Amino acid sequence: MLNNFGFDPSLFHDDDGRKYMVSMVTDHRIPKKYAGRIILQEYDADQQRVIGPVKEVYVGDKIFLEGPHIYKRNGWYYLFSTDTGTGELHGQTIQRSRDIWGPYEMYRDAFMYRTSDSEAYSILITRHHPDYPIQKAGHASLVETKEGEVYAVHLCGRPLKNRNPSDCVRFPGSRRYTLGRETAIQKMRWTTEDWLILDNGTNLPDAEMEIEGLTPWKFAVKPDKDDFDSASLDVEYQSLRVPMTEYHLSLTERPGWLRLYGREGLASKFHQSLIARRWTEFEFTAETCMEFEPEVFKQMAGLICMYDTDNYLYLHCSHDENLGKCISILRAENKQYSYPVGYRSVECGKKLYFRVAVDHDRMQFYYAVGTDADYTKIGEVFDCSYLSDEACDEGWFTGAMVGICCQDLTGFGKYADFDYFEYGVNGSGFREGL
Repeated sequence: MLNNFGFDPSLFHDDDGRKYMVSMVTDHRIPKKYAGRIILQEYDADQQRVIGPVKEVYVGDKIFLEGPHIYKRNGWYYLFSTDTGTGELHGQTIQRSRDIWGPYEMYRDAFMYRTSDSEAYSILITRHHPDYPIQKAGHASLVETKEGEVYAVHLCGRPLKNRNPSDCVRFPGSRRYTLGRETAIQKMRWTTEDWLILDNGTNLPDAEMEIEGLTPWKFAVKPDKDDFDSASLDVEYQSLRVPMTEYHLSLTERPGWLRLYGREGLASKFHQSLIARRWTEFEFTAETCMEFEPEVFKQMAGLICMYDTDNYLYLHCSHDENLGKCISILRAENKQYSYPVGYRSVECGKKLYFRVAVDHDRMQFYYAVGTDADYTKIGEVFDCSYLSDEACDEGWFTGAMVGICCQDLTGFGKYADFDYFEYGVNGSGFREGL
């Protein structure tokens, strides 16, 4: 461990060979005594630890800064920091000094409109433009091309129109972001006074831009459909907190299929057999084909759209004492649970096909029983906007996920076999029924 003052540490390599660690300091006290501080300490590469005194290079009485980086140009040390939190007030500031230890001067210009003394002078913000398609712009890093052009890569988010209720516990009235944190790129330029600004001459980032003079990198086209023919899972999939092992799944027990062994329930923060991928578009379809023969109601498997262990919509197969094999939808919103469609009996021994279509804040589930069957809608068109940053009591930044899972609350590990998982922007049946 290098230090534990706060978070967002960054290494700076000076041109004299010395190295420094810059990070921010949090004030955990109640009430807080200051908004935020940035500290600097030298780093010894041979000892692999920080050495010497810790010095505060920014002390914020009202303006909160974090995510610091240091850059050097024309004899100036630039302290590049994000300001005013990570929500819709998010921005990016720049300060400079002739000495790495400061004092640092914050860049101010006429285009940097502020509404209060607690608001930073930002070179990149969206907080004064609530209707702009990009929000939460900040936490930027810089790169310079071999031609000398400068670009900033920064965090941002694209909001839905949906908002939290006014009596919401965590963020009342806040907009919702089902895609979570995203990344954008902006072209920058240096002024004649050696300050860095957006190339467009304002502090409002471009929603779209063309980058000229750079050779595009062509990634291999990945098919929408994963048939589970590989010996390992695609890197697109994520699991909850821990990697999936043979305790959770197998790609070899039934070649061409993914076998998920039922483990703990969806509220568990320990052993869940679940793989999912992020929503990367506002409009998409996802589907899977599954063979599963549950014996008791504590055994479930299916297709899930989720934000975290407290928030999801889960189309699944289970077993009912009266109906036998059946399907249902389990809805969870901040630990409030419901089965909005009840239970539908389905025939044993046949493949189940599950599909979900998402259009911004709306979601429709479908199912089919048997290879040649047509898809049938199940349930209403759900408002899925609550699978979102700001809407969930514990969630932050990740955005919503879609995937497949299997539970067996008996502890016997009843498994489900999945033939494929498909995620596509132009999947068949997307608009149908929405």
